[in-house]
Amino acid sequence: MITLREIAFGSATYGAMQRLREAVLREPLGLTLSAADTAGEADQIHLAVLDAEGRVVGTVLLKPLSPT
Repeated sequence: MITLREIAFGSATYGAMQRLREAVLREPLGLTLSAADTAGEADQIHLAVLDAEGRVVGTVLLKPLSPT
């Protein structure tokens, strides 16, 4: 079963999300995820797609356009 869960910034699952982003989106291009890339993520909404064993298999970041 696949589940979608909101993840707390800085949590262990957030770290797994970052590793997945790096492996899938950055490494194939010869890039790494930098502090500039993750700046402002504390204020964003983090969603993780988890497989039946709880492994992160997908990730979405939502950036609010306004405080309301």
